[in-house]
Amino acid sequence: MPSLGQINSDLCAPNIIDIYGEVGKEWILQLPSLLSACADKWQLDILQPFDDLSYNYVTPAIRADKTPVVLKAGVPSDEFSREIQSLLVFEGSGMVKILDCDREEGIMLLERLLPGKSLASIDNDELLTRAAVSVMQQLWTPAPLNHEFGSVNDWASGLSNIKRLFHGSYGPFPSDLVNLAQELFNEFQNPLEDNILIHGDFHPMNIRSSNRAPCLAIDPKGVVGDPLYDVAT
Repeated sequence: MPSLGQINSDLCAPNIIDIYGEVGKEWILQLPSLLSACADKWQLDILQPFDDLSYNYVTPAIRADKTPVVLKAGVPSDEFSREIQSLLVFEGSGMVKILDCDREEGIMLLERLLPGKSLASIDNDELLTRAAVSVMQQLWTPAPLNHEFGSVNDWASGLSNIKRLFHGSYGPFPSDLVNLAQELFNEFQNPLEDNILIHGDFHPMNIRSSNRAPCLAIDPKGVVGDPLYDVAT
């Protein structure tokens, strides 16, 4: 019989409520029943959640055939949907595999990367960089036609709104860093690369050791743009 471990939404609730407000509060209240439905649907023994949660509820689980998996639940949103779509496009190349999903409910069933240690645990820049490069070379791929991914250019356009938001000033942001960011984003605006699906949040915590490959990425943003953006991150 499927089982449900102790649900500890306190690990991610403050962030979720901060982003989604009342919708986030309601989602937290519905989380136990949502996870219970997932346990029944996919025949899962759901374990204790990971302790480094941020904006989603992510927990290891065991399928009926003893396969270790990961269940990821988040408030249904365009961003969550784009992550699902990017995982489907990557098809496990340099990336964790998506096994099943429910976009309307904001649920993904993912392969479990074992041993799953992040590159942040490597205290050697050369080894870390080589491992990251090996993952990068597998990731970048042309996006499908008529996709709904965001773009690095869209992100860059937000910088131009800072002065408007703060009535002509930079607000709490250092002006030299805002200007530098704008210059760097301008360099990334390469029309020849606008259809390349990249990770979008490529840093050591999002690269994990795996028994399927030496290292694989997790948590893609579903964004297209110049691959240099991933390198810079």
